[in-house]
Amino acid sequence: MSVWFCLASGPSMCAEDAEAVRGRGRLIAIGNTGELAPFADVLYSADGAWWRHYGNRHAGFTGRRCALEQSHLPDGVEGLPYRNAPGLGLDIIHTGQNSGYQAINLAFLEGARTIVLVGYDMQHTGGRHHWHPDHPRPLGNFNPGMPELCRPKFDGLARDLAENGVRVINASRETALACFERIPLRDVLAQLP
Repeated sequence: MSVWFCLASGPSMCAEDAEAVRGRGRLIAIGNTGELAPFADVLYSADGAWWRHYGNRHAGFTGRRCALEQSHLPDGVEGLPYRNAPGLGLDIIHTGQNSGYQAINLAFLEGARTIVLVGYDMQHTGGRHHWHPDHPRPLGNFNPGMPELCRPKFDGLARDLAENGVRVINASRETALACFERIPLRDVLAQLP
């Protein structure tokens, strides 16, 4: 299937949106958003520490469980090769210092021709970092300054995806990410078969 939904954990992400995309394409749930979309095809978090802390919450997850390739990943978590490089990785994930960025690259590598973003606030909507409570220490949160650091990296990714014939639609309820086409999720779903 060529339509992939990437479900991030921005403050505007909600169970209603996760349920709305169920069965409408392939799904990548990022981090704790796996709790809203346990039916996703892929549960992705770049960070091995996240997997070690939250992995038991997702013990029943039946899809692929993926992270960036690193030592000390828990059993059952697939380490994906990566490169710390700008833009779109054509044969390997480029990091963009953000799991949401990496999930988009993963969808491309899996053959996506259309990628729909949900929960990609890329800002502190309502003063919150995520739709869920903050992560405990030593896990990181999307702390002040992080959105501003990460957002510009998406510009090159957007350009490279367009050059490779991939349409990316940002259907997030709230977002500061301006480099992708914006369409409300209900309208995106109405356009899909």
